[in-house]
Amino acid sequence: MIAKWIRKALRITEPVKQYSGTTYVGAAETLAIVFREVCINCNTGWMERLESATRPVLQPVLLGAAPDTSCVLNPDQQAILATWAVKTSLLLTLSEFH
Repeated sequence: MIAKWIRKALRITEPVKQYSGTTYVGAAETLAIVFREVCINCNTGWMERLESATRPVLQPVLLGAAPDTSCVLNPDQQAILATWAVKTSLLLTLSEFH
């Protein structure tokens, strides 16, 4: 669900604790959720291409701009990030039903 490159960029080295409601269910090295509802063609097709397009846009935003500067996104970058955010939020919503 959350790409490994994001964990690496944010220097998240500890396992992520997983909960079901308030019950601890374990820890994982990645924030990965596998959805049977997502077909292999989508997962290895448009979703993978979207993730690849998102990385160079999102990584500088996550890491922050240099002091006294800002991170300005052009319209194409905004569209990529918006599409990724909607896809990610829909998948997170789907995960609530598992």
